[in-house]
Amino acid sequence: MVSRVGSPPASPAADHRARPSEASGVGVAGGGRRVWEPSQGSHDSRTEIRVGGLGGQGIILCGSIIGKAAAIYSGRHAALIQAFGPEARGSACSAQVIVADEAIGYPYVRHPDILVLLSQDAFVQFAPQLKPDGLVLYENELVQPEGKLPTTARSLGIPATRFAEELGRRLVLNIVMAGFFTGATSLLSIDAVEKAVLDSVPKGTESLNLKALMKGYQYGRDLVAPT
Repeated sequence: MVSRVGSPPASPAADHRARPSEASGVGVAGGGRRVWEPSQGSHDSRTEIRVGGLGGQGIILCGSIIGKAAAIYSGRHAALIQAFGPEARGSACSAQVIVADEAIGYPYVRHPDILVLLSQDAFVQFAPQLKPDGLVLYENELVQPEGKLPTTARSLGIPATRFAEELGRRLVLNIVMAGFFTGATSLLSIDAVEKAVLDSVPKGTESLNLKALMKGYQYGRDLVAPT
């Protein structure tokens, strides 16, 4: 099934087939200092991102927000591929997201530049695929990033579940992680991601989701700020 990054994510299906989507534009979003840069020898600004976790954690929405922020609110190109396990909740779930300044001919993530991980199983599965100079962003109460990472890779953790619970709704864990991604990488501007969140969440939950986004964003910015 095909859907666009710029529209709400499709409902989970009871299989693990990948579902590609793409939206495109021109230009580059603004941002601050990064803790990650494209690999040496890259010919364009293509950034490969994989979000991994379990069904029910909002993995697909997190990936969709990143793609939507890039394609619709930053004028770049983005592609999203969703994968589900046999059950909608509790089984493996992942989103492949590509952000680029040029048209995306191949929408699959082979060796991610950035991993956003919300379960230990996702870490075990995807960490070996990370590029040597890649970045891992993980929920530090759910993931223990031991071994499997290249020695030159960098990892940053956040207690996103606890932050979400403190805001009164554990379900906004994924929005905290989207904010953390934005603050830690500066790949996208916070304004673009905020617009993508507002365009993606149910009416009546905007205030809660924006608080979750900013909680993660500020935590990420603080982690990468010069000391």
